[in-house]
Amino acid sequence: MVALSEWVISVHFQERNNIAADYIQAIQNNPAKLKAANKVIQKYNLALSYMQENNADLAIIELKRVVNMSGPISCWGCFICRESSMRRPERY
Repeated sequence: MVALSEWVISVHFQERNNIAADYIQAIQNNPAKLKAANKVIQKYNLALSYMQENNADLAIIELKRVVNMSGPISCWGCFICRESSMRRPERY
């Protein structure tokens, strides 16, 4: 999980008052959360792939699934997808 490695790096540079340490502890205390987070990340990455393929409809469907799985924190991804779909790239 890339996020976990990013959190470790973050804690290395800023040991105090770093929310990443809380995330690391939560993952270590509950491996089921890691598995669930991994599924959410896979769905989110799939949505990003759909956006890169200019398939905003499938991206939105995947992002809705991400929100249902992980809660409102993921809404930022929906915002990005919505904004990107409003500015659809021209096809050549």
